[in-house]
Amino acid sequence: MKIVLFGHGRMGRLVEQEAQSAGDQIVQIITTGNRHKLTTQDLQPADAAIDFTTPDAAVANAFLCLQAGLPVVIGTTGWYDALPLIEEECKKHQGSVLYGSNFSPGMNMVFVLNRHLARMMRGRTEFAPRIWERHHQAKKDAPSGTALMLAQDLLEGSQLRHSWSLASEASEDQLPVTVLREGDSIGEHMVIYESAGEIIQLKHEALSRRIFARGALLAARWLASRKGFYCFTDLFSLHF
Repeated sequence: MKIVLFGHGRMGRLVEQEAQSAGDQIVQIITTGNRHKLTTQDLQPADAAIDFTTPDAAVANAFLCLQAGLPVVIGTTGWYDALPLIEEECKKHQGSVLYGSNFSPGMNMVFVLNRHLARMMRGRTEFAPRIWERHHQAKKDAPSGTALMLAQDLLEGSQLRHSWSLASEASEDQLPVTVLREGDSIGEHMVIYESAGEIIQLKHEALSRRIFARGALLAARWLASRKGFYCFTDLFSLHF
């Protein structure tokens, strides 16, 4: 597979390494230094693009890929206010877009399981739900996009709480989210339901950042032969 890589930071370099190990070809690496020269014609020889840049850049890159007819996997987070615009542009060009808040395959299985468990919990008021997450000290967003997705799916599916809040500020009718930023933790997430007599936990812990690069490549291979607007969880929801 021929890949255009947007961004060459820590994640971009890991995608490059994993792609080479898998026998894929990185045909272009786009950074702030050469992005202004990029045209739709430059993108057309590739099979897919993978973006790990910044929110503003990711939106602009997605528009350019759609205009070029190039499937694009967006691993960048923080741009979701523009989600309707990207989806509309994708439909306009009959293009291919896949995005995700977390590209760990295992975490996306947990997303799917969380949705199913939340629906099973509807009406089970004896259970008190909460979310717990931990990341390294340098992570800027708190809660993480992963924790927010878990929280939103739990709220929608279970209807046990009407909104989420940081655990230190949560009222009784809110879903508490505990956020820890310490050490060099790559990422740990838990969905917890607790009653007087039992505790249910869904937990995922990332042990290597390479899983995110491998997940992005898996997404690119899956998307390359498809048209439409997808979330990474769609790959795993299909198995239910």
